[in-house]
Amino acid sequence: MSTYKVPARIRKHERDDPMQDTQKLIKFARAASRNAINKQLESGISVVYVKNGNIVEVGADRQERVIKTMKPKKPFDLRAYLCQDSV
Repeated sequence: MSTYKVPARIRKHERDDPMQDTQKLIKFARAASRNAINKQLESGISVVYVKNGNIVEVGADRQERVIKTMKPKKPFDLRAYLCQDSV
């Protein structure tokens, strides 16, 4: 018995509602986080975030300081995780 895989459906047009479009949501989130970080730094408040697997603190003077180096994690493959029972 052969199994037939249905090809992934690729949407090439934009959705009518921008809040339903994943790519636009990613752009909105990226812009919002950049704006929030810049406002914090302009206010003289340091910001802590993850960069290249390290926890980094950026002060108001824009100097980066590594707080902690994290252990590298194994990459997560969503497709393999979701399709593990469809053999």
